[in-house]
Amino acid sequence: MPARRGASLTPEPRLCVPAVEPVCMGEPLGRWPGGAPRRAWPPGRPVSTGERPMTNNVYRALVVDDQSELRRLVMRALGREGFSCDGAGDGNEAEAMLQERSYDVLVTDLRMPRRHGHALASEVLTRRVRPLVVILTGVTDPRLARDLLGRGVDHIEFKPVDHGLFALKIRAMVDRRRRRADRATQRPPGGRSASGQAAIAQRPRIDPADLEEKLAHLSKILPVSQAAFDVFHMAGSNDFETEQIAVAIARDASLTIDVLRLANSTVYNPCGTEITELKEAVVRIGRKRIGELALATSTLSALTANLLP
Repeated sequence: MPARRGASLTPEPRLCVPAVEPVCMGEPLGRWPGGAPRRAWPPGRPVSTGERPMTNNVYRALVVDDQSELRRLVMRALGREGFSCDGAGDGNEAEAMLQERSYDVLVTDLRMPRRHGHALASEVLTRRVRPLVVILTGVTDPRLARDLLGRGVDHIEFKPVDHGLFALKIRAMVDRRRRRADRATQRPPGGRSASGQAAIAQRPRIDPADLEEKLAHLSKILPVSQAAFDVFHMAGSNDFETEQIAVAIARDASLTIDVLRLANSTVYNPCGTEITELKEAVVRIGRKRIGELALATSTLSALTANLLP
């Protein structure tokens, strides 16, 4: 067809903008004009979009949740952190996928049909070689959380959650685990080097009785709260329940404020839902940290009271 008079003969260049968001496997990407769902292709293989160079050392995650939309949100966030993701709708489906391939991390909900996440996580935790097990749930029962942590669950996150921050946290956990594995493979036979063993042998041992004596001496020098000492001892023992630790914390108003403030920080409460119960605060922060926090906070308060006019 002859060009129209005055029209430019140089066609306008077309700009091709590459996608920059990594794709997670197994989730629909929309639909073709005929109505069939579009999926990442080929199935089960990581897709590189140019944002992160893909290597054979790819991160792999299995996300288990019966709510497909929530599952996709988690997978998309993990995809941005370099994970190749598979999704499952219940524990049985996840179990079959775990038999077929290995994963760096398993992220699972608790309440699901057919087979719930507690049973799935408990079974995976018994394996000699297993992925990191992360619980992502809206169930905030301290007894359930204590049971899961006692079984060896690596992390518990409560919904609603900031998916970007959650994915960053999971990436950091996997990175730490891989670094530990690398160091273990580089360690000489017999474990630590001779210099490392000598340094450990020369290090003075901590005697529990000596620690008790030093703490008692500290309480005479500074007016450290007795509640703080009680929380410290209870948190380090398996003989006390979370409820008992919460009751001990409640005896000290200043310690209660500090514990709730820390539990509501972005580190332990990224979703921003206010935590007002001490039991939940103890579960969020962890028993060991609660004990250390109680002693440190009370000691700092005593020092401040003595030094400041």
